[in-house]
Amino acid sequence: MSDYSVHLNFQRFLTTARGFAGDTRGNFATMTAILLLPMFGFSALAIDHWSVASAKSEIENAADAAALGAISRAAAVLKATGDKATAIKEGQFAGEDQFLGNIGKIPNTTTGKPTITVAIKGLEITSSIKWNGVVKTHLGSLFKWSSQDLSGIAASSLTMQAYVQIHLLVDNSGSMGIGATSADQKKLFDETSCAIACHLPNRDGYLKAQKNKIKTRIDIVREALSEASENLSINATTPNILKMALSSFSNDVVEIINIRSEAARSEKAFKEAIGTKIGARGGLELTREGGGTDFHGALTTLTQKLGNSNGTGSSESDPLIYVVFITDGVEHSQQFTGSSWAVDKDLMGVYVNPVPDINKQTGQTTYRYGGQTQRDAGWVQTIDPKLCKGIKDKQIPLLTLEIEYLIPEEKYWLHDGKRDIHFGWIQDNLQVRNRNTKLTFANEKFNACATPGNAFQASTAGDIQASIKKIFEQIAPKPPRLLK
Repeated sequence: MSDYSVHLNFQRFLTTARGFAGDTRGNFATMTAILLLPMFGFSALAIDHWSVASAKSEIENAADAAALGAISRAAAVLKATGDKATAIKEGQFAGEDQFLGNIGKIPNTTTGKPTITVAIKGLEITSSIKWNGVVKTHLGSLFKWSSQDLSGIAASSLTMQAYVQIHLLVDNSGSMGIGATSADQKKLFDETSCAIACHLPNRDGYLKAQKNKIKTRIDIVREALSEASENLSINATTPNILKMALSSFSNDVVEIINIRSEAARSEKAFKEAIGTKIGARGGLELTREGGGTDFHGALTTLTQKLGNSNGTGSSESDPLIYVVFITDGVEHSQQFTGSSWAVDKDLMGVYVNPVPDINKQTGQTTYRYGGQTQRDAGWVQTIDPKLCKGIKDKQIPLLTLEIEYLIPEEKYWLHDGKRDIHFGWIQDNLQVRNRNTKLTFANEKFNACATPGNAFQASTAGDIQASIKKIFEQIAPKPPRLLK
C-alpha cells in the first residue's frame, strides 16, 4: 500500500471517530447501565444499615426499660419484706422477663440470655444488663454481609425514699420562759417582777404571760415545731415514712409524743399534742416541776431508748434515726422542792465551765457576783460534749440547736426581790467569744456535741424558726431519685 493510501485511510478513520464522538444518541442508557449495579448495591447497604441501627436502638431501649424494671421490682420487694437477697433475685427475674419480652417484638433480631446484676447498698439500688444480639440483613448478603453482631450494657440506679424517725428533745426549763424580745421581757417584768416566766407551784408567771399574750422562748420553739410538723403530710402518699417523737426536759424528762403514737405520724395529731396556741396546756410548755436543767439526765435517758444502732432507712422496721436537741445551752443544778429551792450537787456530773478555780475533788467551782456565790444559788454550766457520745456511737446523727441564752437588761435581774447572779455569770463566762473563732465557749461545746456540720445556733425568734425549718429540710425524707 502506498503512503498516499495509508494517509487516506487514516483520514477516513478520524472522520468516522469524530462522527461517533459527536453523536450523543443513547449515552443516558449506556451510563445508566454502567451505574445501575453500584447504585443498587449502595441502596441495599443503606437500607440494611438503617435496619441494623433501628434494631440496635430498640434493643438499647429494651435494655434500659429492663434495668429500670429490675430496680423497681427490687425496691418493691425490699420495701415489703426488708429481705435484700429476695429483693435482688426478684429484681433480676423481672429485668430478664421484661428484656426478653420486648426483644421478641423486634423483627430479624435474636439475642442470648442477658446478664443482669442487681445490687443494694443502703438506700441505693443499682442494676446493669449486659446483652448480645444478632440482626439479619435484607440485601447485604449479596455483598457477603448477611448479619450484624451487636452488644451493649444498660445501667440504672434508684435512691429510695428513706423511712425516717426524728426524736426531738426540747429544753422547757425556766430559762426558756424568758421573754422572746426586749418588749416581751419588759411586759413580763411588769406582770411578774421577773423577766423569766417562772412556772412552778404558786409561781405561775407563765400563765400570766399566756393571758397577756407575752411570747417566751418556749412559745417560739413550739410554733416552729408546729410548722415543721407539716412534713408529716408525706405519710398520706407513703404511710409511716416519717415519724416524730417529742420529749421535753428540765430536771426530769417528760415524753409528750411517743414514736408509736398517732401523733408521731399525723400532722393534725402532732399539733394537737404540742398545743398550737398560747394558752395551750399539757403540751410543749414551760416546766411545772423541778426548776433546774439537767442535760445529763435528759441525754442519758434518750440514749437508752434509741436501741443499739441506727437503721438503713430501707423499711419501717429499719428506719434512719435522727436526734434533734433544742436548748438555750445552760444547765442548772438548782431545784424547786415544792416550797423552797435546793441545790443538787450530783445533778450535773463533771463540771465543764471555763473558770480557773476548779475544785478537783468535787468538780465544782465558786463564782462570786454582787456579793453572792454561784454555789449558794445553784451550779450553772453549759453542755459537756461527752454526754453526746452515746448517741453518736450508735451512728445516729445528732443535730443541736443552741438558742443563745438571752440576758435581759440589768434592771430586770431581780428574782423575788434579789439580784439573780446567774445572768452575770453566764454573760461573763459562757458568752465570751474566742478572738480567733468568734465562737462563745457554749458555741464551741455544742459544736463538739453535735455530729460534725450539724450544730445550729439561733438568737432571735426569726433565727429559731429559720433554724428549725433548715433542720427539717435536711433530715425529712426526700423523694425517690431515679437515674438512668
